[in-house]
Amino acid sequence: MNIQLIMEAIYRIEKELAIVKQEMSHQIPQKKPRKLTDKQILRDEALRTLAQQREKDRLRAKKMFKKEFEALAAREKDLEKLLTKNRCS
Repeated sequence: MNIQLIMEAIYRIEKELAIVKQEMSHQIPQKKPRKLTDKQILRDEALRTLAQQREKDRLRAKKMFKKEFEALAAREKDLEKLLTKNRCS
C-alpha cells in the first residue's frame, strides 16, 4: 500500500515537473539591457550635473531669503520699539 502511494506521488511530481518544463520553454526570454552610446552617457551626465546645480541654487536662494526675512523681522521690531517709544513720550 505504501509503495503504491509513493509511486502515485512520484507520478504526480513528474507530471508537474513536465508541465513546468513546458511552461519554461514557452517563456519569452528577457531582453538584454541596451548599451548606452557615448552621446547618451554624456547627456545623462549633463542632466545630472544640471539637476545638482539647480538644487544647490535653490538651497542658496532659500538661505538668502531666510537671511533677508530675518533682517526684515529685526527691522520691524526696531521700528515697533521706536513707534512705542514715540507714543510714550
